[in-house]
Amino acid sequence: MFSSIHADDYTSWKGPILMNSYSLPTPDSPYGAVKVYMESLGRFYANKGVEVVCIRLGGVNADDKKHLEDEPGYEKVYLSHRDLTDLIIRCIEIDKIPGNYSLLYGISNNTNRYHDFSNSLGWAPLSNATD
Repeated sequence: MFSSIHADDYTSWKGPILMNSYSLPTPDSPYGAVKVYMESLGRFYANKGVEVVCIRLGGVNADDKKHLEDEPGYEKVYLSHRDLTDLIIRCIEIDKIPGNYSLLYGISNNTNRYHDFSNSLGWAPLSNATD
């Protein structure tokens, strides 16, 4: 499932500890709240035996730009096409989803990022905002 970084109000993050997928979500909008609901639905199905991965997608754009003029700070949540592809392949090829459920942030290894991309699937981004 594709969730979103909007499942957590990253714009109010104060740091220095990165936001992680183990914390209670605090959606930043109705859109984020719907994503939290979808993640909960994923947990429901995981408890029924279905393997579920919820990826809180960072900033992906058609041109794969790390900086957007109209979105200050975009480079902190950027997810490259290369990392997105690698993450999806990892989700498909993994033998078993631990506990049938995984929730993770899909972001590149960006300077001054808000989110911790550690996860139970063993995926790590290949890109960073300075590539």
